[in-house]
Order: sequence, then structure tokens, then C-alpha cells
Amino acid sequence: MRQVLAELTEEKLNSSTEPVDAPGWPKPASYPVRECLQCILNEEWQHLMYAERDLEVLESRRAG
Repeated sequence: MRQVLAELTEEKLNSSTEPVDAPGWPKPASYPVRECLQCILNEEWQHLMYAERDLEVLESRRAG
């Protein structure tokens, strides 16, 4: 992930993805790379927040 982020340029961020011709979601289309990256980073952030919250609950049960 670090390498991918380190290699990003404004040109790459402003480009679009190549459509994937396969079933699934979202429908095959070209998407802005910047929006895809924002979506992935947001999802990962939310997963981290839930994991930290859940760990706090588990630790408090263990301590109590």
C-alpha cells in the first residue's frame, strides 16, 4: 500500500480505471481513480474504528 501511495501522481489520480468485463458490483464502467482511492481509504478507516472499539469492549470485560 505504501508503494502504491508513494507512486501516485496528480496525473494518475486524475485518470480513470479500465472497465472490468465481469459480473459483479459495481457495474463495469470507468471510474475516477481519485474516487476509488477515497472509497478504499474510507472503508479501511471505518474498519479500523470498529476494530478499536471492539477491542476496547473486550479489554474492559477482561479487566472487569
